[in-house]
Order: sequence, then C-alpha cells, then structure tokens
Amino acid sequence: MKKKIIWIVCAIVIVAALAAMLIFALGGKSGGNAGGSEAAPVDLSGTWKVAAYFNEGQPEIVDNEYMVFADGKAVDYRDGAEYVSSAYSVDAANELSLKDISRTYHLDSKTPNCISLYENPNTYIELIRYPNADMSALSFDAALLSGQWDIAYRRTDKSFDGDYLLFEDGTISQFSASANSIVATADFEVQGNRLVVSAWGKDMVVYPLSDTVILMVELSENSGFIWEIHKAA
Repeated sequence: MKKKIIWIVCAIVIVAALAAMLIFALGGKSGGNAGGSEAAPVDLSGTWKVAAYFNEGQPEIVDNEYMVFADGKAVDYRDGAEYVSSAYSVDAANELSLKDISRTYHLDSKTPNCISLYENPNTYIELIRYPNADMSALSFDAALLSGQWDIAYRRTDKSFDGDYLLFEDGTISQFSASANSIVATADFEVQGNRLVVSAWGKDMVVYPLSDTVILMVELSENSGFIWEIHKAA
C-alpha cells in the first residue's frame, strides 16, 4: 500500500512538472510579438487617396475621396470639398483614434505607401499615399512602364519575394522567383490612367508616385487589391 501511494505521488509530481513546462513554452509566445517587441510605428502624415472600402469583405472602389493627416488633424475630402475633420492620434499599438468623431481603427502598414485602416478583419479602408491632392483624372505615358519592375507588395497569400514584371514592346511578363522563370506573358494596353491586360483578366488604375515607384489598384476580379512596384536598378 505504501509503495502504491509513493507511485501516485510521483505521478502527480511528474504531471505537474510537465504542465509547468508546457505553460512556460507556450506562454513565451503569447501576444504575437516575438521578444515582446512593439509594432513598427505607422507614419500617417501626408495625403492619402482612399482606394477602396471593404465591407465584410465586399469591395467598393472609391474615386472621389482622399484624406490629409497633418499637425495632429485628419481631414477627409470628398469631391474636392471637406467632408469631415478630427483631431487624431496614433498609439504604440498603431491604434488610430479620431477623437472628434469617436472613431478608432487599427493601422496596418503594407508598405510606407499603402495602409489599411481596420474596423475588424473584414471591414477596412485601403489608403494609398498620393501627392496629387485634387485627385483629378490622370494619364501617363506607356513608356514609363518600360523595363523591369520589382514587386514590392501585392495582396496574395503566396510569396512574391524576388518576383517582378517586365514590360517590353507592348507585352508584360511575370517572373516568379519560386519557379525561377517567366510564368506568363501577355499583351497590355494603357487606357488613360489604366493598365489593361485582357489575357490575364486584369484592369488596374495606375498611380505613378515617381519615375521609379508605381501603385496600382485592381478594378477587375480582385477588385480593390493593391500592387506596389519599383523600377529595378
């Protein structure tokens, strides 16, 4: 009987020890920030075009709205006129507070030129940095696209690290780093401020930030999805 009690006590001790080890191992990964580091701060200053609203995952393309963040004040413009304004602040967790209108969003910076304002995982606003404050219709010379453009960001679950687009002689090719080859080539057209690749089912509004940085907003199947491409050195 004495030996049986000793074995039971030993078993309890071992189970408790294993439980403590599991708590330690799993507890060190809580919170989603390895090493306890905070999210990188998002720089909101400047002019941002509202590219799209996603309401419970359903996209709505926007072409008449932009926001300006400056000196602690956020101003939303629609059709060129001020629509609403508010004092704003961004905390260490990248929570945007619009105090005067009692709204809060979580900021997710895809790149310094592309930011999402989340109300919840399926309801959010896509902003792209853009200096043209009046947001007038733009066109661009197709020659601007000539050459290799590295994909700095695109909305996808797949890795795009090392992928690029190649524009030459009226065709566009996509190079996949994972396949180490060009995976598709098609003709393209520039229609005003849109890049149309009919064979790929792509119709995208093009926003050149400079001769070396371009943002594109999809109008076609993946409506509201954003690409950022950089001219290869």
